[in-house]
Amino acid sequence: MARWVAPSTNGIGEYVDIWMAQPDDDIQAMLANPRVGQLRIPAGLWEVQPLVVTRSNLIISFESGSIFRAAPGAYGQAADALIKIAPAGGGTGARPTNIRIVGDAPDLCTLGFYDDEEYTGEFRHVIWATNCDGVIIEGVGIDVAYGDGIFLGDENSDSFPNAARRSTNIRIADVTVQRASRNGIAVNAVDGLTVQRVAISNIRPLAPGVAPTGPWAGFDVEPDQDQHPLSGILIEDVTISDTAGVGFLIELANAACAQDGNTCDIEMNRITVSDSGGAGFRLSNAFYYLHGSLTVTELDVRRAGDAGIEFRDKSRDGLLDVSVQATLTDCNQNPLDVDEPATRAPLAIYMQTAVDDFAPWNRDNGRAAFTIDVNGNTRPDLAWLAGRDSSREVQLISGTIHGVGDTHGDIHQENTEGITLAGV
Repeated sequence: MARWVAPSTNGIGEYVDIWMAQPDDDIQAMLANPRVGQLRIPAGLWEVQPLVVTRSNLIISFESGSIFRAAPGAYGQAADALIKIAPAGGGTGARPTNIRIVGDAPDLCTLGFYDDEEYTGEFRHVIWATNCDGVIIEGVGIDVAYGDGIFLGDENSDSFPNAARRSTNIRIADVTVQRASRNGIAVNAVDGLTVQRVAISNIRPLAPGVAPTGPWAGFDVEPDQDQHPLSGILIEDVTISDTAGVGFLIELANAACAQDGNTCDIEMNRITVSDSGGAGFRLSNAFYYLHGSLTVTELDVRRAGDAGIEFRDKSRDGLLDVSVQATLTDCNQNPLDVDEPATRAPLAIYMQTAVDDFAPWNRDNGRAAFTIDVNGNTRPDLAWLAGRDSSREVQLISGTIHGVGDTHGDIHQENTEGITLAGV
């Protein structure tokens, strides 16, 4: 049986009991027991059934040498996660609040599946936190996911009212994620998210039939519903390497910031992406009735399969204020495709669709500014800027692109009246 250790205080000043897990424990029962304020997982191998946290005020702490694995064959449901934090009753219960998953250090404690399972689907995440508040994930190493390493946001259930379709005040720090099948970290709806000192690597399907459509991104910010907010997001000191898809993906078409009164607010500093199968950094649909800002500083992209930065759009009204400062080195490693702008140049800005019901690229309430240094370019162009035709103008996009060393190429502009992007 679990061993009582001592009383302590949780993150909101309440006295709770600390318990040390024992090999014969029912871990799910321990997590549900209101007497357990902190459950310590000591060193050793732990094989567990799918765990669900629906309560509040709980700490799960992993001590050095702990290996916390999904029991082989036990995750038969398509949406079984190793640890899921979500309201009970499919959304009818109270939101879990003040939950902490913490470890001594990411190289000293491991959470994940085994790498030889024959699962299919894309939702067997290691940590799944939806419709919850005040969750902290820090000091743990995530290794092997048949979905995302960490998924944050909304359950995508109509049981939730619109105002609850998000997670709030989430923090991820000092975490590693490797060998995830769909994404390293995925976010679909948050109001208040801080990510600091995170390393993500080796993102690709681990078995046939797992996450067959990707996106296989290191970090994926992708709202699914127009009730999904992306506000108060700070992402700093993140490294991403060896992804089958895009390194860092921001796909904004379905965001709540497409509605009046809602804004997108994302700040990113010191992001390094290397050896991505697709673009190093892709921003999609920033012109899609959106309001808010995206600021990126010290983005360092190396050896991207496609463009170092790919900025593509379905073209409606409401450009975000976008500011990107980056260094792009040896990008476009994939074979040249002259019909695909993302393979033409280190920086690619272009329309994603030719459907006539989309409005012109004609902006009066936003801007996109780029400051780019390029190293080692072997493509025909330093930057590729392409509208659809002469009636579709690109406006309020500006910046400089600097070719360093033996880097060469021109700034190619096609049907882009109103754009200013100077080579230096």
